[in-house]
Amino acid sequence: MDWMSVLAGGIAITIAAFLSILLLFVMYRIDSCIVRLTYGIDEVANLKGGNMALGIVLGSVILSQALLFRHALVPVMTVIRMAFINPHGQMQIAWVAAYALLIIAIMGILSIVVVGMILWLFAHINTAIREQDEVLAGNTAVAVFLALVIIGATIIIDQGMEDLAMSLVPRAERGIIPIR
Repeated sequence: MDWMSVLAGGIAITIAAFLSILLLFVMYRIDSCIVRLTYGIDEVANLKGGNMALGIVLGSVILSQALLFRHALVPVMTVIRMAFINPHGQMQIAWVAAYALLIIAIMGILSIVVVGMILWLFAHINTAIREQDEVLAGNTAVAVFLALVIIGATIIIDQGMEDLAMSLVPRAERGIIPIR
């Protein structure tokens, strides 16, 4: 058994657990700020007031962002595992930390932007229903419909996000090794 690999796996699970809660909360707060600044809606007050429709839509937004963001974990964990298995000093640790944070930032921002674009685009295409007004009025049927549109579009976009995340994984150097 390779104990460095086991240690790297344990650290990966710990980081994933910590990041999942932290980043979902951060995404929720960013979403709340964007909604408040863009539409003047106080999500917290609406949720505390029992607006189930808004809760359904917000839940689908967070779920969709999490589905897209989860792809950041593979490149981050790969970089961390490479650092544990092939340690190269403190400069390597600094590079790994910076690269992992960069991947997290890129994928987090893209997750928020992509789901926001889904909402914006659908609202502009579907002119028969003003989703925002209906959700704020507590229309659960519209909320469930909009939530499933968000999740459905996310499932379709998911593969592209996975491909992007995999392109962020550093590749090993290739070439010919001379044998003497």
